[in-house]
Amino acid sequence: MLPPPAPGLCAFHFRKNYPRCPSGLVFDESGILWYTVHGATKGYMGLWSHLVRWDVTRGGRPELVGLLGTPDRTAWYSSEMICHDNVLYATDTNHLEDPPGILRIDLTALAVAKHAPREKARDPIAYGILADAEKAYPGKPEDLESFRAMERSGKAGGKFFARNTYTIQAGEILVFRLWRHLMVSESSVRRLQWLDDSSLAAVCGVDKLSVVTCSVNGSPAILNAHEAKTLIDRIPEPSGLAGLGEGVEKITLPHRQGRQYLATPSCCAPWKGGQWLIGTRDGMLARVDLQRGRAFSLGAVYVYRDLK
Repeated sequence: MLPPPAPGLCAFHFRKNYPRCPSGLVFDESGILWYTVHGATKGYMGLWSHLVRWDVTRGGRPELVGLLGTPDRTAWYSSEMICHDNVLYATDTNHLEDPPGILRIDLTALAVAKHAPREKARDPIAYGILADAEKAYPGKPEDLESFRAMERSGKAGGKFFARNTYTIQAGEILVFRLWRHLMVSESSVRRLQWLDDSSLAAVCGVDKLSVVTCSVNGSPAILNAHEAKTLIDRIPEPSGLAGLGEGVEKITLPHRQGRQYLATPSCCAPWKGGQWLIGTRDGMLARVDLQRGRAFSLGAVYVYRDLK
């Protein structure tokens, strides 16, 4: 927890919402350390970002400068910050459905206005979490509806995922670290199949396929080339691409901006009317008609998927 701010600086009383998660640490030209701290309460992480100044190399104490942002847009979360020509450039994200922004902070102007009164925030997102938001917000109460809609959507999503978990549930889990037995670049698992009640075969690799058997009572074992080929032929390819046939390479599949190189099939399943449901390496899903040479994008399967 930060020490009390220096006299004259705008302090925010976190009460039970203690400042945490310092981020975006950067030194300015005078050797002053600047960073942001965020709050966390009621399941929200990152709200009410505050700017901190710390003359750490000269034995100073952290000074809470004030709420990060402008009167019309406060920063919900700032993870990165750089300093150039005595100006801070801080990221701004998670601001409802708005795109990320960059906040410019002139440190010379900030020093001049050090003791000046702070302006009151008019951003609804800075008030939405409060129990008395409608009373505390200086604008029209209906301006808070966008935040309320986000809260309702989040609660509905929470109820759905409580019944439809995406994590593996098991009474007992054994971990086999395949990268200790294979090259890291060739350790990805492509296929899985039980050989009996206690042993599992995994087809691994990208450029060169290998077969690793894992027993619940032992460690992984790599099969020789002959044994591996026999099992590879027996274990079906789960992606279904073998049955897709020709023609898909001539069709432009959906992709994210600037990631056309990942618009290639990674898995598929037959669809009605001779069509196919195809997933791409970029996490996009499409309904594809091979005969007509057309693809209809169904959007992203997973928004935050990080693929290379």
